[in-house]
Amino acid sequence: MTLHFRKSLLSGFCLASLLVIISSLPGDGLVYPQLINSGHTVVFYCANLLLLNLILGSRATHKNILTISFFSIIVGFFIEYIQPYLGRDRSALDLYYDVVGVVFSAIFFFRINTSPKNRSLFYLSFSFV
Repeated sequence: MTLHFRKSLLSGFCLASLLVIISSLPGDGLVYPQLINSGHTVVFYCANLLLLNLILGSRATHKNILTISFFSIIVGFFIEYIQPYLGRDRSALDLYYDVVGVVFSAIFFFRINTSPKNRSLFYLSFSFV
């Protein structure tokens, strides 16, 4: 398996920048906690895009994209599951934000890396998520 580091460099940089920005926000007030919670979408978007670019490069099939995206959703579920043991609250809304970010990154990646005739099957498979 060949890893595509150059193709994944931009999404990795965006992910690292977002993690630094979101983790530096204060946790109190009316706006900041909601901004941190909705940041799950953008972080998981960049993280899934990083995995897709790193592992698949431009040779993507809908099965590989779905597999990596499903793995990203499982990671989000696992993170939410262990949060009470780390002093944070478990939240179904955070998991929802994670799933939304993963789905949109998979759609974006698939749209960029495949031909138009193969897209309808992929969109149909994501309509069940």
